[in-house]
Amino acid sequence: MPKLLRRFLRNPGAVVGLVLLLALAFLALFGPLFAQDPLEQNLLQRLKPPSPEHPLGTDQLGRDVWSRVVHGARISLAVGFGVVFLASFLGTAVG
Repeated sequence: MPKLLRRFLRNPGAVVGLVLLLALAFLALFGPLFAQDPLEQNLLQRLKPPSPEHPLGTDQLGRDVWSRVVHGARISLAVGFGVVFLASFLGTAVG
């Protein structure tokens, strides 16, 4: 096993960070397959606690919180990668 990988695996913070990043990426890529429409409103289902139908419950307008988290993760991940790409490109070009 390479020395860099061994050092990485010995650092619990780095391993936890990598696991969280991979989980977020998996959620962003495949989450919409499991989630409902995040904008769908059902006032009869408003402020429901977590249940099998709504794993994180519903908000004031009856929207599924899990669906909103999943779709928000896609946007957050895209913005993060876009900023890193732009900063890398500009940093390389400038100097």
